[in-house]
Amino acid sequence: MFATVPLAAALLLRDDRERLSHVRWVALHIGTLLASLFAAFLLTQLLFDEGVVTQAARMRLEPEPFTKLLWFVRQPLVNSLALFELRDRFNTTGFFWVVASSIGAVLSLGYFYGAHTGSQKLRWLFCLLCLPFVAHAVRLAASSQAIGYRTVFGLSGLVLVLVVFALRSLISTHELRPALQVGGFAALFVLAALSARHNAYQLIAEPQAREWGLIEDAAKKLRLDADTDVYIIRPGIDDRSTEQLFDDEFGSLSSDADWASREMFKAAMRERFPGHLPAGSSLSIITGALPPPSPSAYDEVVDLRKLRQEGDRLLSTAAGEATTASRR
Repeated sequence: MFATVPLAAALLLRDDRERLSHVRWVALHIGTLLASLFAAFLLTQLLFDEGVVTQAARMRLEPEPFTKLLWFVRQPLVNSLALFELRDRFNTTGFFWVVASSIGAVLSLGYFYGAHTGSQKLRWLFCLLCLPFVAHAVRLAASSQAIGYRTVFGLSGLVLVLVVFALRSLISTHELRPALQVGGFAALFVLAALSARHNAYQLIAEPQAREWGLIEDAAKKLRLDADTDVYIIRPGIDDRSTEQLFDDEFGSLSSDADWASREMFKAAMRERFPGHLPAGSSLSIITGALPPPSPSAYDEVVDLRKLRQEGDRLLSTAAGEATTASRR
C-alpha cells in the first residue's frame, strides 16, 4: 500500500488548472490499486480452496468492521503520527503524545499555507481524511490487529508526505532565506536519523545480540558425547533486556519461540563446527518456558531468563557513567 505515498505527493502538487481531471486521475490510480488487491485476494482464495497451500488464520476477513475502525484510529493512526517516536506497549509516555500532537499540528499548516484555492483544499482534505484508510486498507480488511512498522509503512509514509508539504508551504509563504531553510531541514534530518538509530540499534540489534551471546557462550563450552542433551529455558516477555517494547519488533524477544531458540543454538554449533559435529557425537535440544524437572539429566541447561539481569546491569552501568560525566 506504499503506492499511496507517491500518489499523495503528486496529487498535492498537481496543476490547479487540471482540476476537472483530478477526480478521474485519483479514481484511475486508486481503482487500479484496489482492483489489483481484490484480484490477488480471489487468486489466494482459489489456492486455498484447491488445497494448494494451507490457509493461515490471519487470512480471514475482519468480522467486526466498526471495532476495527476504532482500533485503527487509536493505534495505527496515532502511531504513524508520532513517526520515529515509538509507543511503549506497557507504559506509553507523555512524550509520545506530545510528538503525535505536534505532528498533527504541523499537518494543519499544509491547509492554511499550502491550500489556497478550493481545489487545493479539497485535495489536501482527501489526502488527510481518505488516503489513510486506503494506505491501511489491507490491514483493515484482515482479521488481525498488528501494529508493527511493517504494517504501517504506507501510512507513516503518507504522514511524512503531508509533513513535508506543510513545511514546504510554510517556507514558500514566508520566503525564508536559503540558509534558514537548509538549517531547518538539516536539523529535522539529524533528529530523524538519531531516532531511527536508537530504535534500530538499541531496541533491535543490541537486545538480539544479548540473546545470541547467551546462546553462543553455552554452545562454545558444551562438551559433546554420543548422546548430548541440551535444555533451553526460553525467556518470557518480563525477561527482556530492554525497558521499552513496541509490538513484536522493537525491544521484543526472538528466543522466546521454541523453533527460534533451537535454530539459534544449532547456528552457534555450526559456527563452532563448520562442517559437522565430531564423529561419534549427537545433539538433542529441548526447550521450555520453565526450568527442567531434573537439570542433572541434561548436559547443558541454558537459562535465557538472564537477559533481564543483563539489561539491568547495562542500565545501571549507563546511569553510573552519566552521573560521573555530570559531576565532571
